[in-house]
Amino acid sequence: MNYRNIIIITICAYLYAGPAFEVTTIKGKTALVTGGSQGLGLAIAKDLAKEGVSKLAICARNIEKVNKAKEALAIEFPNVKVYGFRCDISDKLSRNLLVKELFSAFNNKLDILINNAGVEKCYHYEKYTEEDIEMQMQINNNGAAQLTRAFMPQMIERKTGHIVMMSSILGQIPCAYCAIYSATRHFTYGLAMSLRGEMAHRQTGVTVHSIHPGFIENTGVYKNVQDDVKKDTSAQEFHIHWLFGTGGQDVDTAIAVSKMIKTNQPEVIINTPPLRPTIVLSKIFPRFFRLFSLLLAWNS
Repeated sequence: MNYRNIIIITICAYLYAGPAFEVTTIKGKTALVTGGSQGLGLAIAKDLAKEGVSKLAICARNIEKVNKAKEALAIEFPNVKVYGFRCDISDKLSRNLLVKELFSAFNNKLDILINNAGVEKCYHYEKYTEEDIEMQMQINNNGAAQLTRAFMPQMIERKTGHIVMMSSILGQIPCAYCAIYSATRHFTYGLAMSLRGEMAHRQTGVTVHSIHPGFIENTGVYKNVQDDVKKDTSAQEFHIHWLFGTGGQDVDTAIAVSKMIKTNQPEVIINTPPLRPTIVLSKIFPRFFRLFSLLLAWNS
């Protein structure tokens, strides 16, 4: 196969998967944001409310935080019906209860599912406990996959729906000291793109998206690492290197989530400086990643 055929196939595959110029609206739709009681999840919930969803649900493990966020959202967006549910998405019974309660509140209709809930723990690999590994995989991977499976049938039946998988820049470029978290975000990216192709091929009307924020400055991995460094000087090696840059504030990713749904973008990377050229180089020249890894290991 020559390069010309490869280019033609690549263009056709991209167009078939869903071009970014397709436009839909979020106004009037129903939405669920997992891990929506604080941080990035709450920022996403707020932006969906600004876009005019009719019903908005958030869920998280801490019901007190859920209720607090729910009340704040209801006050800020009085035209949106806001619901809050306690759910540990790593637990089967808790997930099943969430699905039952949400369908009851939403009349068996969920238009937008944001699989945002996630946990991370970055450290020396041999110092992970068995529970550290299981927790990240159960919440980041199994929880998202199972909720998607539970909510997808009614979307397919109605021939409309949008599912967003929260990945990370680490789902594109593996990072030293974040082996398990990086692996879980590669999983969510692969799941999203595989499902997107399947939904398009079956002409279900359901779109699936993957979003990859960089190190968000005010929440998530970036903030946790900076806090660890302040508490423990031995954690200096875990500084986020300048080569990665940052993904800005949580509101930047929240806006990008709404935009990718409206324009049907398959995946979006939120980062400054742009890292897509680095990703491409690492795929074409596998040894390039070793050089990148060495630079990352060189403390800023």
